[in-house]
Amino acid sequence: MTVREPTAIDSDTLAMPVWELPEPTTMWEQVTHTVQSLYYGTVARLVYFLRFYEWRQTANALAAILAETRSALFMGYWLSSGKEKTFQHYGLNPTTLTEEQKGKPAILLLHGKGSNQAVWVELAKTLQEKGIPNVFTLNSHDGELTDEDIPLFEAKLEEIRQLYGEKIPRVIVIGHSRGAEFSLYAGLPPDTFKLDEGYCTQLKQWEAFRPEIHMMIRLGSPLLSEERDQLPEDMLSKIYEIDGLRDLIIPDRSSNPYYQADCGHVELLHNQEVHKKIVQLVLG
Repeated sequence: MTVREPTAIDSDTLAMPVWELPEPTTMWEQVTHTVQSLYYGTVARLVYFLRFYEWRQTANALAAILAETRSALFMGYWLSSGKEKTFQHYGLNPTTLTEEQKGKPAILLLHGKGSNQAVWVELAKTLQEKGIPNVFTLNSHDGELTDEDIPLFEAKLEEIRQLYGEKIPRVIVIGHSRGAEFSLYAGLPPDTFKLDEGYCTQLKQWEAFRPEIHMMIRLGSPLLSEERDQLPEDMLSKIYEIDGLRDLIIPDRSSNPYYQADCGHVELLHNQEVHKKIVQLVLG
């Protein structure tokens, strides 16, 4: 099992539409449609070109800034606060739980590469408005996934266990990008795999998730076909994948998406329809 390979550039890739734009009905819409097609098509080709020649970080940064400017700026605004040891905006990371709260699932949010827990503030706000408690965040390492990420997850999981006391928490893991990739490994028994610079070596057959893991919601990073082939149906049934149809950073599409949002990669964090789908899953 390996990390996702860069999308190859060939004639089909360069000719493909970036995403479907609404068909114009007026002259002004025709002009707008043409400008958008040219602009986003140029951005997509630049991103694919850089990724093909292994300038992946530069490609991803340009994709976010040029194609998802508002979301990228919003995320940049919050990132400095995400370094706080105590991050409790909108009820995140509670330090005590009532008996009523202990009867509800715990939600653990895993951020993507180059970001931190602060990217979840809008989703946290939505969950708070919907009366959904017990939401936790984790600051992971940057770079490719390695076994060093596991102790961080273990420490957070133990923190959640302590808050629930004798009750076994039902944990819903929600990951974005790198966090979505990590969500699968976080849910597996640690002795069944090894991570090294984004590569996963399967040590034992995957038969079940940890007893605490109730569900996984993956944003912007679908399961690899190799991973899907190794998971039995009862494990796959706990995984829900949400794609961004205008995602230039991870353009791969899920083979079995729960929802496809009309947005880009970073925008998955802020899109209200995505939030609505997450709330539906959490509330069951």
